[in-house]
Amino acid sequence: MIRYIRADEYGLYTRPAVWRSIMFSGRSLLDLRAKLAHVLREDVQGILLCARAGFNGNLTALVTDLPSNEEDMDIIILSIGSRAAARSRIPDVYAPHADPGQIDC
Repeated sequence: MIRYIRADEYGLYTRPAVWRSIMFSGRSLLDLRAKLAHVLREDVQGILLCARAGFNGNLTALVTDLPSNEEDMDIIILSIGSRAAARSRIPDVYAPHADPGQIDC
């Protein structure tokens, strides 16, 4: 199961927040992004999916497929045009010397 929430312009959301959930199987980030865009009635190119490392961790943009485990996952959704998304640095995963480190949103 994927729990998701929409963040505001600055990458923040209210706590306690109202999380929604969808059933999702598989590891494809592209498929998950398409499914969430459909649910939110948004253009798939207009959203950025992030995960949070721990309760108070930084947002990290998802750029590769999801983990192979079956655990539930929390996703924070940013609008591509938001200030939070503009601050993020998303590497070119196809570049020969791409930095494999995490990206803060």
